[in-house]
Amino acid sequence: MKHLRQYIRQTLLKEYAAGPKGMFLDELSASFYNGPYGRYLLEKFPNGCEVRISLKDHDDPNTVRFNYIETVDSKGQESDECYKKGYARSVMEKVVNKADVFNIILELEVGAYGEFGADTDDLYRFYGSVGFKPSPNDYGHMIREPK
Repeated sequence: MKHLRQYIRQTLLKEYAAGPKGMFLDELSASFYNGPYGRYLLEKFPNGCEVRISLKDHDDPNTVRFNYIETVDSKGQESDECYKKGYARSVMEKVVNKADVFNIILELEVGAYGEFGADTDDLYRFYGSVGFKPSPNDYGHMIREPK
């Protein structure tokens, strides 16, 4: 019993020292698969499609910035078979829910890419539907405050 208490105490101290952002990132890492060399996190879906997310640190201790989010097939290629199935929404909802738990602000730049991906207007609607709001002074920049 003494060892269990020591383990719990050490774990809590480690998480507390990491701060909310560190705990948020640890929680995300535990919730998704890690991509090669830890470059991104991913969720795999039954038909072989994957949603990959990459996050960047931010100067603000309570803010995390998306580097990218992409939906690809099992070979890492764009595929019409993987788009508009709700996969990216599923992943984004997990991320924003965890951000709310840890009181983390999320930021991203809206940028359409690829042959099959959504266009810029679709992306604004998509990100808006999960709580992001356009930055008034920075076109293409969106922020999501915790709820």
